Amino acid sequence: MKSRIIVFILALCVVPSVYGQKGDHAPKKFTLKGIVTNKNGQPVEGAVIFLDTLCTRTESGENGEFRVKCDPAVKSVTAVVEGKGFGQAQVSGVTSVKIVVLKNPGQIPWWAARALNQNQMASKDHRLKVYPNIYEMIREEVPGVTVSGTSITIKQGHSFFGSSTPVYVVNGVKVPSIDNIFPEQVKKIEVLTGTDALIYTGVDGTTGVLKITLKAGGDL
Repeated sequence: MKSRIIVFILALCVVPSVYGQKGDHAPKKFTLKGIVTNKNGQPVEGAVIFLDTLCTRTESGENGEFRVKCDPAVKSVTAVVEGKGFGQAQVSGVTSVKIVVLKNPGQIPWWAARALNQNQMASKDHRLKVYPNIYEMIREEVPGVTVSGTSITIKQGHSFFGSSTPVYVVNGVKVPSIDNIFPEQVKKIEVLTGTDALIYTGVDGTTGVLKITLKAGGDL
């Protein structure tokens, strides 16, 4: 009888130690490092990172790099540039990845498009609001201009410039059109008038300047 009691007490001592060790072997999250580029190897800023189909609310930085906590069970990581395209890499067995975003806006995974449309991530970047084109974005976000279709008029004081088409400057270079710019590419838009515009318009001051700065990797 005494030997049975001793065995029972030993069993009670062993059981808690087993349960205490169970959590020690549970898989732990790790930091996944990555870089997002376009097909030419240039860094892509502002790509939203997904782990499998979960939106992490993490975006690639100016140099295309990102870091995100990752569960060992995750199989793939996806970088999505809204309205532009996406790229994907396998995660299993690695702690760093390189993702190449290709220009295929029509092929963005449905779960990524839905996630972006649902939350817009407005607290991080209001420009993730969905605009159908650059002209609609300018109409909504840039004060001092009137936009009708693809026609833009810059207002100075209480009057408008004689020309309805301003000088377009993209990343410091004059361009004939901004039709091919996606709203998601835009980092900043400025309206230049008066002496500030002369560097681009010369002595002809009858029109203003719409100066657009693109995010790094904006030429995907």
